[in-house]
Order: sequence, then C-alpha cells, then structure tokens
Amino acid sequence: MFQVAEITTLEELQTYRITWEELWGRGREKRFSTSYHWMETYFKNHPEREPKVLVVTLAGKTIGILPLCVKQVATKLGPLRILTYPLDGWGCWYGPIGPNSAATLTAGMRYLTTSHRDWGLIDLPYIDRDRHDLGRTRTAARNMGWSTSERVWEDVTLIELAGSWSDFLEAKRNDVMDEILASEALLAKAGQVDFLRYRSGDTVGSEQFTNASCDDLLRHYRKLLEQAGRNADWQEVEDFAAAAEHRNVLDLCCLLIDGRPVAATLGTKSGNTLETVRSVVVPQADVQTSDTESVLWGRLLEDSLLRGDLACEVCPECESAVVAASRWSTAIMQSFRYSMAPWSHLRSSLLVKYHALKSKPIPRRQQPRPLTEPVPAVATSGPQLRVFG
Repeated sequence: MFQVAEITTLEELQTYRITWEELWGRGREKRFSTSYHWMETYFKNHPEREPKVLVVTLAGKTIGILPLCVKQVATKLGPLRILTYPLDGWGCWYGPIGPNSAATLTAGMRYLTTSHRDWGLIDLPYIDRDRHDLGRTRTAARNMGWSTSERVWEDVTLIELAGSWSDFLEAKRNDVMDEILASEALLAKAGQVDFLRYRSGDTVGSEQFTNASCDDLLRHYRKLLEQAGRNADWQEVEDFAAAAEHRNVLDLCCLLIDGRPVAATLGTKSGNTLETVRSVVVPQADVQTSDTESVLWGRLLEDSLLRGDLACEVCPECESAVVAASRWSTAIMQSFRYSMAPWSHLRSSLLVKYHALKSKPIPRRQQPRPLTEPVPAVATSGPQLRVFG
C-alpha cells in the first residue's frame, strides 16, 4: 500500500536530497526544471510561497516525489490560494520525479483528498500530455471525484535539427527564407555581427562562432536587462544560471554588433535537446527587434548543429519566442493544464467549471512525436501503475 509523507519546509526536504537525485536520474526526462537545484532556486526567489512536497513510498521504498507549492493568485472570483507546480514559466514541462509517474500521481492526488487543506484549488500546468504524461495526470485528477477541467496551457515552439545547416535552410518556405535573409542584411549594415556562446563543459567552436566565458556572457545579459529597464529580472536570472552551471547544463548565447551586446538567451541542455527559457533584446536604430531576434536564432541554431543538438524547445515566456515560432520552428507542441477543486469549496469548484466551459474542445490525442533522445521503455498507450524498483 502506498504511503505519502508531506514535506512543508526546505530544511526537511534537504533530508530527501539524495533520494530526489536518484529518482530524477531514473525518470523519463532529466530536465533542469525538475531538479533539486531548481527547487532550491525557486523558493530562494519566492520566499512568500510554501513548499508542499509529497514523497510516495511503497513497502518502505521511495518510488516517487510530487513537488508542489502553495501560492496566492488573483482570479475572477477574488484572491485564491492554489496548489501548483513550482515553475512559473522557467521551463516548458513539469511533472512527478522518478520513473513511477502514474503511481506517484495517483497516490499523491488520493492523499490530497483526505489531508488538511490550506488551499482551495489544485492547478497543474506544463503537462506534456502527448509525449510523456500520456493521460496519467488526467486519470489521477478524475479519480479524485472533484470538479476537474483539462485545458491547453501554452504553445511550445519546437525546432528540430537534422542534417546539415544547408539542409535545414532548404526546408524553409521561400517567404520565410526571404525574411531571414532580409534580417541578416539589415544587421550586416548596422555593423560587425558576432555571436558568443557559453555552454557548461562544452569547448566546441568554429571559425564563425566563439566560445566565451560564463562570467562575460552574464555581464552582457545583465547590461541588456539594464538597458531594457528590466533590472528586477536580474536576480532570478543570476540564480537560475548559477544553479544550471552547478549541474553542468547551462547555455548562454549573445549577439553583438560592433562589440556591443544587442540580444541574449538563457537556457539549459537536456541530453541532445536545448531548452531556451528566457531572452532579452535591446532595440537598435534602423533595425526592428524582430530582425535582431531572427539573426540571434539563426546563429544559435547553426551553432547548436555543430554541437550535436537534435532539437530546441522555446518557452513561451522567452521574449523572442514569437520570432522563433514564425521563422525557425519545425512544429508547435502544446502543454496542458489540469485544475481540480473539492465540491465543498464552492468558489474554487465554480472557477474550475467556468474554465471547463470556456475552454475550446481539445483533441483527446495529438499525433505522436518521436523523442529526440529515445529511452528504453515499455510501450504504453495510457496510464500505468506499474512500479519500477
């Protein structure tokens, strides 16, 4: 029988650090956003939020961890305390830690129906329903017997990299290629264009693209934030970069014109996939911001091919995500959001029903997309309660 322990302080969670890392290493996806280092970084920057981490055990052995947090949000029915994933757009996807996601979700949701509630609603966004979750969250939510809604959360830009750079460009439509070349020409007129990159533990470079130090690129990033009037963003960017560098997954890129930084990106690498979570662009005279962003993405992707990347995913919160989607994407994926509220909490259950009625109908299953880095696994078409020891 499953047992669930509820952890509500980072001090107590520290005792599970080794267990978290072991489960993270055995999970379907090893993303920075689900690492213990990100959990620490998140609460460092949001001390007003309360951790509520569920540790699931079976026969005395920990089989999964469900990281949650309580935060207050504004809703159409007034302020409400919700139980949600600790991400806030600093990644594309989220979910349970470990290889037993179905069992972890089932046990965790069942526990939440009977435990003391200092929150009114469960809200789980960032679900990769069609590639990894495969309906597990939906099933666990519906089994609670609460008011439940399933919605499309966000569009995630996917850029698949295969073959040579020439092959990649040849696959572009003529009108898109014209826009890309026009942007390149505009920036070339503005001055000498250079591209710098830092990636943890990576020394690959070429005659066109130069490796730079982490400190130099962070200085460029901070300068760009100051010029863009976004000084308040720096602390979280710095902490994210420090944690990602500690795990050896940090990726920083910067575009310069005549030695001046004009645009930069911040991301992490997971296997052969790059996940870009933030960007900053400073307007230039006689150059549209979209042109600067397009050239930045072109340099970034060409360099990524040289480094052996197979795909790049762009978070919607990334400032240059629109240009990445319109000019460089090969597919648009969707993340999903599941909201649950007890019927006894009238305001929360009404809010869930409101969103359920307002949401557009969504397909039960989209076309399957192959993983960029396949992992050995038993094929499955839906939620499983098989427990991996």
